[in-house]
Amino acid sequence: GLVSFVVRIWARVLVFYEPWHLEFAHFPQYIALFAAGTMAHRHGWFDAFSDRHARTWGWVTLACLLILFPMLISFGALSGEIADGVTGGLAWESLVYSVWEGFMGVATCITVLAWSRRFFNTQGRLAHTMAGSTFGVYVLHPAIIVPFALAISDIQLNLFLKYLLTAPIAVAICYLVVGALRRVPLVRSVLG
Repeated sequence: GLVSFVVRIWARVLVFYEPWHLEFAHFPQYIALFAAGTMAHRHGWFDAFSDRHARTWGWVTLACLLILFPMLISFGALSGEIADGVTGGLAWESLVYSVWEGFMGVATCITVLAWSRRFFNTQGRLAHTMAGSTFGVYVLHPAIIVPFALAISDIQLNLFLKYLLTAPIAVAICYLVVGALRRVPLVRSVLG
């Protein structure tokens, strides 16, 4: 959260850098979560994580959700205009939001992983096939989804309905592209 705050002094939230439409404000989280996930896998932390620990992080997730509404009110949500400092800069709102987002991200990841381990620990044939492409989709999805989004940008439709219709298509395209790329021997060694 503190590293995100520092990065957001210069790279604000919701500011996208072209040509890849990247939002650098969230890169510290991406890097930290990727590194933590890699270390957790290598050291067997997922298997060693007890249900008691999972419950604790579930409570942290709930606390973060409950804190969100008073936090948004303090940022000016009821007035109709959120304080400019929330998106970055040297502002207390950015510090609070960055730290909250860090806790919420970690707590949610741990909670969802614990629930998945407990309630969704089996895999069908499709999920098994898709699992091999997950890392590749994680790495390549911006290069696939951004052109797809640009291609459908002229379609006039309610945004929520457009999302509901196109999100499954975008996810399917990501997995199909990565699945095809993984058939190339050199690419498979990189994408898993």
